[in-house]
Amino acid sequence: MSRVLLVGSFAPTLQKFRLPLIRELVRRGHEVIAWSPDDSASDHATRLEAAGARWACLPFERNRVTPLSDWRLRRAMRDRMRSLAPDAVLLYSAKPIIHGSWAAMQVSTPRVTAMVTGLGHLFLGRGIRGWCRSVLGRCAYREALGRCHAAIFHNADDTALFSRSRLWRGNAASTLVTAGSGVDLEEYPASAVPHAPVILMAARFLREKGVQEYLDAARIVRRAHPGVRFQLAGFGDGGPGEVPAAIIQESAACGDIELLGRLPHLVEALAGARIVVLPSWREGLSHVLMEAAATGRAVVTTDVPGCRDAVVTGETGLLVPVQCARSLADAILLLLADPVRCEAMGAAARRLAESRFDADVVARAHADLILGAGAR
Repeated sequence: MSRVLLVGSFAPTLQKFRLPLIRELVRRGHEVIAWSPDDSASDHATRLEAAGARWACLPFERNRVTPLSDWRLRRAMRDRMRSLAPDAVLLYSAKPIIHGSWAAMQVSTPRVTAMVTGLGHLFLGRGIRGWCRSVLGRCAYREALGRCHAAIFHNADDTALFSRSRLWRGNAASTLVTAGSGVDLEEYPASAVPHAPVILMAARFLREKGVQEYLDAARIVRRAHPGVRFQLAGFGDGGPGEVPAAIIQESAACGDIELLGRLPHLVEALAGARIVVLPSWREGLSHVLMEAAATGRAVVTTDVPGCRDAVVTGETGLLVPVQCARSLADAILLLLADPVRCEAMGAAARRLAESRFDADVVARAHADLILGAGAR
């Protein structure tokens, strides 16, 4: 039996995205330990333990770069890894990859895998500060991935970008491109499309998620069709590019959107929506869109990496230009005007989820790569 360590930067992602992988590793007889910063709004420790893993808090700020605290994080990860002596490590999101790969190298960890779940603000920055952050981020990723034995990407565009920019130089055997982390098809069963004109967006309240475009599209649609309801689920996390709470509250106060807050599970919200919307600027592979597909919902999303990968254009949803509220509103109106098409797209979306997004299938592929040659 080997000891496998998973390190992430946000506790809820361990239980939302990594449980199928944890169960697969445990099923194969491996000991699984997970580290992340704490999150008091989550029951992550209980759920992870129920899946067979042990969780421990690794405190750090995921949205802020401070050289002293980041150096302390590196040393803390190194010391913990030395004590734990894992046989394989999976690192996902920026700080765990950048600092965890160094720590794993320091203690000669036999197998280190990085999972690039998305490019985030390190690559999407605007202006001089954003450009500087992007340059530094690319340098940090290049150094970090040079210490890893394998890498997992969530879409082909990210894989090509990292290869073209020489951020990742692994061969085909050490590189895996999968449908994100997949989605639990039993937890997200197909349901009948409601007649009520309810539109749902679920995301962190960041500019790069397209929250502002969603608010603007809601205003456009509701001026002509006040009976359409726009729901927004999610939360602000204090990261770079967060949409000010006052703007969101103003949209809610005038009735353009309904704030659902932070939902631990989206099943009920998805079941109550006719169309799911995500106007993101870029994703690894959107989990919300996969959940929408699993529940049988047509989607409207942007024609960008990580969003278009979750849609068969014209069959399971519509693609619109990024950062264009008018196009977003027009696509929503098009689907609202054709309920039969909405239902047909939803049925096709469920078939897509069953064929491409099954979390158990994805978890087996991830486990094979994380454990290396001869894994079982």
